[in-house]
Amino acid sequence: MVIPHQVDTSIRGRMGDVRKAFEAGAFLSAISMALTLPDICGDRLYPGSSSSERYSKWFDKYVAPSYVGPRPDGPDAWDIRGADVGPTSYFTSYFSGDDCYQLRCVYLHEGVNAPHVERNKTPFNVIQFRIFDEMPAGCDGIEKMQGNLEPDGFLKIDLDLRKFLDNLEAGIDRFLNEHPEMNDDRGSDSFLYQPVLDFRSGIAREI
Repeated sequence: MVIPHQVDTSIRGRMGDVRKAFEAGAFLSAISMALTLPDICGDRLYPGSSSSERYSKWFDKYVAPSYVGPRPDGPDAWDIRGADVGPTSYFTSYFSGDDCYQLRCVYLHEGVNAPHVERNKTPFNVIQFRIFDEMPAGCDGIEKMQGNLEPDGFLKIDLDLRKFLDNLEAGIDRFLNEHPEMNDDRGSDSFLYQPVLDFRSGIAREI
């Protein structure tokens, strides 16, 4: 009898798969898997909440604090401030749970990275990831482009993919340090509920 290898479907195991995809250059797969992790974590922490609510709430608590900066849709976000005004303190995140959820929806279901801004859930017309050999300082950026595309301008945010994965993994670590029992994979005690069974030679074992 051949016993297949059980793939690690815990939250940490899934994050590990994201890293493997990134390192292999399978960036589209890495993004797809990464965008599902707040779904899984949010479902375990906030059961009974709607998909959008639990996703955004979990992301805002554990990941968004890594993106501290002015919101591009804030009232003073695009003001040119004089030297006598001084710096302004911001306690917001320039990439929030709502932003990430809207990206998740269009990326996974439509294969695009242009959220539906008409739903008033995110100000970004485009959310784009960038990949560098090493993470440069200030690698994230928000650009407002004027033109005929949008009457109020066209907002584009660029996010370093490596930094996004680092921030996501750090958020998952904080989450699981607080709730270690929530890392468990679901259905691991039954082959019936495993999403993948690995029968490859050298991986499976015979008994």
